[in-house]
Amino acid sequence: MLDSSYALVDNDFLSHALETRFDSEKLCSILQAIFDVLDKQPVVHPWLATYELITDNGLVLKVISENIIQLASWEDIHANQEEQKTYYAILFKELYKKVYGISLSVPDVFTYSVKRQSLGELHNITTCMICGCNLILSDDSDSKRFKRIISQTAVCDFVVYNREELVERIRGLEGAPKRSDLKAFSHVAH
Repeated sequence: MLDSSYALVDNDFLSHALETRFDSEKLCSILQAIFDVLDKQPVVHPWLATYELITDNGLVLKVISENIIQLASWEDIHANQEEQKTYYAILFKELYKKVYGISLSVPDVFTYSVKRQSLGELHNITTCMICGCNLILSDDSDSKRFKRIISQTAVCDFVVYNREELVERIRGLEGAPKRSDLKAFSHVAH
């Protein structure tokens, strides 16, 4: 089961990290060092893995196959317990209503997918609230915006870092990648 030792990695964070100037070995080394310094096991939410993750990218496959970032399963979140699944679905729908101001009337939040509604961010936040994960890595501003909206009425005991904030957080810590690598990691090569 996921807990506070895990960090949820959003698709946009991973996609932007893969666009940096590093070759695959160097990027894997930097990612591993970052997560070691954070003392977190990075995971991609199962909904994101199914509906958003670009799995035909060789670097994505490498990062996953080398267990630098793992793919979480639904069982990691709700342990296949019906009451936990039900609670997840209820909480997800409540968060959706809080963020969008309308009810989500779908029979299954676990398979519901529609573009441009930031459902991955809501799944990550729901998972943090249920499992106690306290870190989301996301370059999408919706994660921070949703957290602000939700935290007005609910306890949101997690932080959201984009790549720049993450680099600022770990810069200078023992075991952190060198400064030039962190700087390059926090920018997208064009």
